[in-house]
Amino acid sequence: MVGLMQLHTMRTPDHAAISETVNAVKIIGMPKFSGVINAILRRFLRDNISQIPVDMPHVRYGMPKWLLKQIQSDYPDDWETIAINSNRRAPIFLRINRMAVKPEAFKKALQDDGVAFEEITETCIKLEQTTNIVDLPGYEEGAFSVQDQAAQHAAMLLDAQENDLVLDCCAAPGGKASAIYERTPTLAKLIALDNNDNRISRMKENFLRLKHQDARIEMVLDDASKLDCIDKDIAFNRILLDAPCSATGIIRRHPDIKWLRKRTDIDALVILQKKILELAWQRLKEGGTLLYATCSILHDENVAQIQQFLKEHDNAQWIRIRPKESIQQPGWQILPGENDMDGFYYAKLKKLDSESPITEPV
Repeated sequence: MVGLMQLHTMRTPDHAAISETVNAVKIIGMPKFSGVINAILRRFLRDNISQIPVDMPHVRYGMPKWLLKQIQSDYPDDWETIAINSNRRAPIFLRINRMAVKPEAFKKALQDDGVAFEEITETCIKLEQTTNIVDLPGYEEGAFSVQDQAAQHAAMLLDAQENDLVLDCCAAPGGKASAIYERTPTLAKLIALDNNDNRISRMKENFLRLKHQDARIEMVLDDASKLDCIDKDIAFNRILLDAPCSATGIIRRHPDIKWLRKRTDIDALVILQKKILELAWQRLKEGGTLLYATCSILHDENVAQIQQFLKEHDNAQWIRIRPKESIQQPGWQILPGENDMDGFYYAKLKKLDSESPITEPV
């Protein structure tokens, strides 16, 4: 593979690539393969194999066969666009911290610094080119966070209100939790939970840079599939469940996802998601809102998960985020590259009280 990579992509002279690859086989103690590897590399050049069109889609788009087949099954009309966009470079979005700077002042500082950007919303901008983030004006002062536009929708959709008690499950590194606080700094309390101490430390660093030092923000080391460390008597007005997932919506940012995931991982993740969703639902107040989110595009983790939850919970009312949602397609599925966003899924649920009749989705 190293030899083929050199012949096909790098500027290593052909004779050197072949010679050194064959020598490497001897160095690793497998000289019996030197002849066949020499023959393969020479045939690769002689038959101009790199120019032969590949008629296998999973090879053409650089995806494991199982993953592409699943995407084709879930999105028969859009799978090719998804595959293409998953291989493209992702843009950089910034979320302006209105608690630290006025949006217009920050945008002017970028312009004065020669940083080109596109304004998406008042507090969301897309950089026109890659740059060193820490060199941008206002970084040390906490003027902004790096956060994809799709992820920036979480705080708006959760719509936390003054004096709400809010839980952010699986919160690290804290992008959505900080956005919730920036949008509603008058919360009664925000509990940001994660099961990894290193990620909790990173979240604390991010909140420190953003100047979000508030006694009402509590970071808890806990497993969302157990919720052992939060008082059983506490019920939340708003819960954001950014569930553990396959991350198939952000392959363009983390290409290794394609090769680290296995088909069996999805089944295990669906079971875990269901468990966490059930526990979180028990901690939600009657009349409260739970926002289910993943950075996946697979139906099993998203649409099917919410459909099953609604079947099993008479006290769950599904709230439409987009008018075209239906029980066959509940929630908002953002596909990779859609308006330049990452692939993301949101479903909004309201917990009915015991006196409320079962109603149609709103």
